[in-house]
Amino acid sequence: MSYTDQLIRAGTWVEVPGGGRTIAGPGVTVSGANVLELFVRGTDSRIYRNRTGNFPFGPWTKVEGDGKTESTPNAVNFNGELNLFVRGTDDRILRNRSGGAGFGTWLKVEGGGLTFSAPAPVVFGNRLHLFVRGTDQGIHRNSSSGGSFGNRWREIGGKTLSAPCAVVFQNRLNLFVRGTDNRIYRNVSADGSTFGGWLEVEGGGLTHDGPCAVVLNNQLHLFVQGTDDRIYRNRSAGSGFADRWQEVEGGGRTLSGPGATVFGNAIELFVRGTDDRIYRQFASA
Repeated sequence: MSYTDQLIRAGTWVEVPGGGRTIAGPGVTVSGANVLELFVRGTDSRIYRNRTGNFPFGPWTKVEGDGKTESTPNAVNFNGELNLFVRGTDDRILRNRSGGAGFGTWLKVEGGGLTFSAPAPVVFGNRLHLFVRGTDQGIHRNSSSGGSFGNRWREIGGKTLSAPCAVVFQNRLNLFVRGTDNRIYRNVSADGSTFGGWLEVEGGGLTHDGPCAVVLNNQLHLFVQGTDDRIYRNRSAGSGFADRWQEVEGGGRTLSGPGATVFGNAIELFVRGTDDRIYRQFASA
């Protein structure tokens, strides 16, 4: 567990130190140095970062490169670098990278794609896969083996009104979206390029934003913002999800989709509060 876990009980929402505010959902990942990296869109639309590991969260710092975004920043560790993706203010998809010292220059992801929501990166099959909601509401993908991305975005099929979410579970790439009917849908690929088809996640859940998913102890955990702005959870051991969504303990509310990662054998869950502050809780294994 991280430095501050002794201050937090499962089921209790605690504000992330530093006094940050956001107008989108938080993005969170774990770096190769076993540091929890938290990113938000500030109220000035700039991109901010906070971190914890064997040290507490500190002040929020602006990510180098002076980028701006209209949505949640999302990052993933790939080939020893932290890769950070955002939707630019011109709806283009931008990438910045850090090898540990700091971030550099924001560059457009190859392929000329546009998006109205946050990009969703995931590492699968030794490739960095990137999924976006296109300006046509379709779901599009691109990938990289370590250098550039492809010069063409490929459509998966299906439509969404929010950012997609991607996670690897039982050696398959699992993609989740909010459908145009606000229901939650899942698509699965064994190779990262061919998908089997969209199926509604069991339980009849509804959401107003993109889902987020993590894997802990061979269970797939899925989190959403409910239509009542409460935070809900479902889980799967492989065969399917439960037939009922459960509200996350603590009675929290959010105005955006949640963000989650696994850190120190616990699920770390982050949300934008109704006051635009950033809150956190964890569920241990």
